[in-house]
Amino acid sequence: MPDGTRIPLASGITLVGRKPVVQQGRLGARLIRLPDATRSASKTHAALTVDPAGETLTVADLGSTNGTLLSNPAAEPVELVANQTAHVESGAVLMLGDLPVTAHRAT
Repeated sequence: MPDGTRIPLASGITLVGRKPVVQQGRLGARLIRLPDATRSASKTHAALTVDPAGETLTVADLGSTNGTLLSNPAAEPVELVANQTAHVESGAVLMLGDLPVTAHRAT
């Protein structure tokens, strides 16, 4: 989270944004609300998906207004296209609008 709070992700889909809502085709998704005083993140900005084994994390921008930038360690930042899925490595920084979210592997 932008404030340094760590939130463990269980397997399945987690929707993140200013005020996320479950979307069609993503029933049962967990919702995480991001504090965003500047409103740079969309209401339902991105989908984070952890595979059933808990080994792989992916992100998909859900057509957000201000985009999602993925910066995996030792790689050039990538601006995601709406509904494009990308692999997220431990230590990666996701910019959801102006909000930085860092991915860490659970220990």
